Amino acid sequence: MIRFDLHIKSGTGGHCDYDGCDLILKSEIHTKCLPRIGETISYMSNGGYAREFLVTGIDHSILNSKNEIGSIVVYCVPIDGRSYDV
Repeated sequence: MIRFDLHIKSGTGGHCDYDGCDLILKSEIHTKCLPRIGETISYMSNGGYAREFLVTGIDHSILNSKNEIGSIVVYCVPIDGRSYDV
């Protein structure tokens, strides 16, 4: 299983943070494959309704000298017309 975090990058999708921090929508999503850039994804929000997002980028960090991936961040923008607040 692949684990990734879902973020909205500061300055995109209606989210703008004064210090440039991304908005973390959901942490530790487990899936068999990563979404691709340009795909839409959905997840259940805390309010109990499905949110729709367009994937705009994927970033990863290397954990050690064996090139093991430490973390994966999938960047997205909301496309369902609702507020991005979670």
